[in-house]
Amino acid sequence: MKQGIARERLVRVPDIQAGVATVTSGRADALVVGQFSIPNAEQKGVEGVVDKEAPMNGIAAAFRKEDIHFRDAFNEQLSLLRRDGNMQQLYFAKYRISNWDTLAKFTEASDIEPSCD
Repeated sequence: MKQGIARERLVRVPDIQAGVATVTSGRADALVVGQFSIPNAEQKGVEGVVDKEAPMNGIAAAFRKEDIHFRDAFNEQLSLLRRDGNMQQLYFAKYRISNWDTLAKFTEASDIEPSCD
């Protein structure tokens, strides 16, 4: 594999909770998930390490194409949270990560993936 780990050494787990249990029980050395997938990782017995060389990825709310009015209403509320500073406060309170300046650059799906509407 690209990261230098042989395929036969990989352990598949059904979800993040099972992955954490696999690491904390010693059945695996590491779990690879998104940076914000395990809130309060240390309290769960694992350490979060960010690979700064990895490409930027994102998560998003997805809407059916026919739900454009709902998507627009959602985006309007999200924009309000961003403008008044609440999004930054919520983000820090939840994840204790202060890279808001990086995240604030992305306001449209197309900022991360040009083919997204």
